[in-house]
Amino acid sequence: MEENLFVNYINEDYIKEYYLEKIQYKSGIGIDKINKKSFKDNLEKYSHYIVKKINNNTYKFTQYREILISKGRNKHPRVISIPTIKDKITLTILKDILYDLFNSDLENNPVKTIINNIKDTVDRNEFDYYIKLDLKKFYDSLDHKYLLSKVSEKITKPELLNLIVKSIKTPTIEMNEPKKGRKKKNDIGVPQGLPISNILANIYFIDFDKKHIHSNRYKYFRYVDDILILCKKKDADKIKNTISNELTDKLTFNLELHDEKKKEGDITQGFSYLGYLIKNNKLSVRDTSLHKLELAIEELFVEYKNSQQKNLKLLIWKLNIKITGIIDTESKTKYGWVIFFSQINNTGVLRHLDRLVTKLIHRFNLEKKINENNLEVKKFLRTYYEVNFRLNKTNYIFKPAKYNLDDKKKLLNETFKMKVDNWDEDTVNYRFKKIIHDSIKDLEKDLQNSTSG
Repeated sequence: MEENLFVNYINEDYIKEYYLEKIQYKSGIGIDKINKKSFKDNLEKYSHYIVKKINNNTYKFTQYREILISKGRNKHPRVISIPTIKDKITLTILKDILYDLFNSDLENNPVKTIINNIKDTVDRNEFDYYIKLDLKKFYDSLDHKYLLSKVSEKITKPELLNLIVKSIKTPTIEMNEPKKGRKKKNDIGVPQGLPISNILANIYFIDFDKKHIHSNRYKYFRYVDDILILCKKKDADKIKNTISNELTDKLTFNLELHDEKKKEGDITQGFSYLGYLIKNNKLSVRDTSLHKLELAIEELFVEYKNSQQKNLKLLIWKLNIKITGIIDTESKTKYGWVIFFSQINNTGVLRHLDRLVTKLIHRFNLEKKINENNLEVKKFLRTYYEVNFRLNKTNYIFKPAKYNLDDKKKLLNETFKMKVDNWDEDTVNYRFKKIIHDSIKDLEKDLQNSTSG
């Protein structure tokens, strides 16, 4: 299987097609400063280079470009690594190969499934205590030796193994830092933000997840670096110590726990996990998660007020995307705050958000203009019912795949003020997909803010 995957993925025709369909809208500029247009103009050359270098085992990753993401006041920022476009293609294909090989072994449940399982467990009243563990500097602490030992259980081809080794050892530097010379290779950790970061982290935990997920004495849940255990109070200390010792064992996982983020208590008192609040058999949204979305919504109105163009259609379009999210029917992927929190059974929070939007429209004196332009402002509560009861039939939630060429032109022209009259179909499609990609990035940022902390 490994050899077949290598042949199918590492060939010039596949790489060119893959770039045009999946990468060109998502590529940021790396340290080499090669942009999307330049790369596309030389796609033939780069595709040949990638295949040739991988096959003769001489492929080298360019140092990753550093982006710092704020985690809040008095906290060190999160370091995100941005590869060059060439490297992003290689890393994304490598991710797909890893997924195909390891998927059957991974406990890679979506948040919806995890939250459902937690609620079902709580509802059965089997356990009366919870323990939450958080791993400190998770990606930065993954041990290369242990990680590669797990990867090599299914990958034996030297060309693929060397790619993985090189990808995790390549340093991340500031944009202007190449002039100062190269940094030393990484000896520990997996750079965050790479296409392979998440799959490698999950491979790292394969044995640990399998061991604890099948326990009869407690229920174990993990999502990236957040671990939740539901158990009997009388067993809590023993379970907590056992799991903590395994995670910090220098000979295997060699990780460090965030002591200040460690939480435990009676289930009846309620607890939060992945942005959800679970209390009294109710699923709601954690206060801090709600507050972060409120700020994100208000920022849209402030941005509109401070803009010179005062593009009302663009404001309402961005607002509606934030409310309903996006359903990509082609990839069968759904993005958005309500979609993520669709498991809640306390809809009061959605009514609160709808009232907030109404107040902001009033505060910024936009009611009249919205009515005059016949603009529809979507509702959080309506979105919740569409997600839960009409997901396959709904036209209320934005679905890019339903837009034909004329629809795309109209959106680009009327909402984004682009002069599309002389554009060919490829240009229209490119601009449209780029907007969708940027919108999805904003939705993912909302969710990251809502589930962190």
